[in-house]
Amino acid sequence: MNPLQYILPIIGGAISSIIVYYYIEVRHRRKFETYVRIEGEYKSQENEKVTSMVLEVMSILNQKREELIANNIQNIDEQLISFYNSNFENSTDKRRKEDALVVRKRIRFYNLCGLFIKKGMVDEDLLFHLIGGGFDIARKDLWVILKARRKYFNKSGLYNHFEYLWNRYDWWIEKLEVFQIENACR
Repeated sequence: MNPLQYILPIIGGAISSIIVYYYIEVRHRRKFETYVRIEGEYKSQENEKVTSMVLEVMSILNQKREELIANNIQNIDEQLISFYNSNFENSTDKRRKEDALVVRKRIRFYNLCGLFIKKGMVDEDLLFHLIGGGFDIARKDLWVILKARRKYFNKSGLYNHFEYLWNRYDWWIEKLEVFQIENACR
């Protein structure tokens, strides 16, 4: 009997285990690093300015929405899309054009977050705890703006990971509510 017959499989198994462990650790580290980068971007001073401009645009859109509802206008989304395009994207006012650019940056940020979740590059739970509140507040108006962009460029799939983020966020909220109900019953 050759002792290598017994030793080689043990060494091979140990090496395989080390490789798998290393792969899992590297993957977790990359997820965490991606989360830290997103957190840094989301909490940056520049992002604070973006948030205030997005809130300003949202306020204007909400006023228009309320006006359309009060006047019993049909196709409110289509009206809001036209309103947004004429007052922001196609505006002659330099400030309004800058606002539109800033809002697009926020949509791109959320689109990127959706991509990261879809590809498993960041933990969904951590990400939604970070961006969930802001996303929940802004998503309805950003959705109108996204539809305006899609119509403007005639690209129905433009920023499609924004939609993925929306759907995953809704699922996450439902899961969180069920979890809270289950814990409240204990």
